Amino acid sequence: MIATEAGQRNAYATQYHFGTAPLAALRHGRVLGLRYDRLEASILEAIRDPMAADLMPVPTARPRVTIVMTPRERFTLTERAIDAVRASTAVPFRFIFAFADLPDWLAPRLRQRADKGEIELRQVRDAAWPNQIRMAIAADLDTDYVVFLDNDVVPEPGWLEALLACADETGAGIVAPLYLWSDGTGPSGRIHMAGGRLTWIEGPDGSSLREEHAHMNEEAEELGSALSRRPCDFGEYHCLMIRGDLVRSGIVFHERINALHEHIHASLAARERGLATWLEPAARVTYLAFAPYTLRDLAYYSHRWSADGGEESIAAFAERWGVQDDEISFGGVRRFLARHREDVTLLRADAPAGQLARTMRPEDLAQSRARLLDQAAEAGYPPAAIAGLGRACLAAASLLDGAYRACGRPFLNHLVGTASVLLFYRLRIQTVLGGLFHATFTHAPTMTTDPQSQLALVTQALGGPEKTLSRLVHSYATRRHRWKALPAGPKALEDLSLLDAEVLVIAAANEAEMWLSGELRHAPAGREMTRPVETLAKEALATIGLPGLSLLLTQIAATPPAPAPAGTAIGAPAAFMFRSGALVPVPNPLALVTKASLSHPTRSAAR
Repeated sequence: MIATEAGQRNAYATQYHFGTAPLAALRHGRVLGLRYDRLEASILEAIRDPMAADLMPVPTARPRVTIVMTPRERFTLTERAIDAVRASTAVPFRFIFAFADLPDWLAPRLRQRADKGEIELRQVRDAAWPNQIRMAIAADLDTDYVVFLDNDVVPEPGWLEALLACADETGAGIVAPLYLWSDGTGPSGRIHMAGGRLTWIEGPDGSSLREEHAHMNEEAEELGSALSRRPCDFGEYHCLMIRGDLVRSGIVFHERINALHEHIHASLAARERGLATWLEPAARVTYLAFAPYTLRDLAYYSHRWSADGGEESIAAFAERWGVQDDEISFGGVRRFLARHREDVTLLRADAPAGQLARTMRPEDLAQSRARLLDQAAEAGYPPAAIAGLGRACLAAASLLDGAYRACGRPFLNHLVGTASVLLFYRLRIQTVLGGLFHATFTHAPTMTTDPQSQLALVTQALGGPEKTLSRLVHSYATRRHRWKALPAGPKALEDLSLLDAEVLVIAAANEAEMWLSGELRHAPAGREMTRPVETLAKEALATIGLPGLSLLLTQIAATPPAPAPAGTAIGAPAAFMFRSGALVPVPNPLALVTKASLSHPTRSAAR
């Protein structure tokens, strides 16, 4: 077949989504009966003479593999993942992006890509989970193999060739690559999983099933020959190649196993057909687990990791595979689900809607360590979190020892009170700790004459520069610089990172604490939150699901505090401490904090 129209010059790339991997990668095999060296020569000739493209043969046979990309838990990494697939894949493939719904900001961009032939779009309405999307389109996937790929995964060059070679040479039903994970800012060799392991444990009441990620968090380059092609028990839908006939048969899917363990079900179902799952470490993909989340990721994320969906999947998996619903089988995945939700939603998974809608009253506020710990216990925080909160209170007392608020109360009372507001509204414990330490960078009395040493001492007290808590408290200290950089109006909310939103929540709690404690009546500086920031904070609170705290901000703004009794003013314009019986201001090294650089956090609990 000869292409005779100018519009067909790129027909091969358009029809089969030919990637932009180096031409050298083409030399490793054949494409639809055409020798790669001849195809490469044709491409090079077309580059030298554009009109020669009219004479290039256009393959008519179908590719051997279909790539189906689906949303995993957010949409903001979608286009990066699409571009990575196209840039890293040198063999022909059909490329489908399948979804239930798309956010308004992404839909036109993907339609434009579809119009260019970069992807096909398939909408599956009313699909609540990615696995339901896969199941709905399975019968239409007519290639030898199907690769299911999450939209937050970037493959390395040669990945698809390696998966195909493994499947062809072993007869595998399913092939899993080497899963790495990172924040996407540079190359990563840290392993998320090098094949999954399942251990069946027989007990007096039945079978339990333990699952493990092989070589998790080890460095791939240090393992050497330990990473070799071999059978494994399961892979994950981050990236999973499955034989086309298995996909079309539907046995790798289950109508009720969708939120959790859907990947393990697929491998067990293939095993029932006598088809093994293999690990192919020559195929490497990176799961962008630690890339920053944005506030607009929140809605889909909250649904994707809902507790109800997880429990439905666990019950269905236990029934289908004769597994006991016990700690061995599902304790780890339940903890993952709760932790993973809190990572992004900021709220505890068991936060009652009625509590989130309440407006906090002065009698609800704790201002002592003992009352704060009781409040945490009453709110159902786990014992380990309460113990950590108790240690953190002592650390905060040490850092702020001798410091007082402008109203005259110990500074520690305000820190504890801010944490109390966050406990009341059931924020995750990490955010509560952020509230407890929120002023330590800027108001800790001088512990050393060297400002950099002072900053280092506070950083170490927060766990070190690599810890999430350090970054959160540092971001709070520099919040006004960030707020000034945000665009005005609704666009500001769209651009908010999850860290921005968390800082706004702590700022709202700080404001609420000053009101509930009565400080605003006695502090000459008054409120800290400006009207534009308050508007942004309330929009963020609404998105997160904190209507009660948002309403409290409205009440504070609408009700000016009554004046303090005459003659009770302390005369301190800001935080102070005593030196030789005199009141002196607490130094505020904000300029130093603004210039400080703390490392990005990691989320080792991600899967």
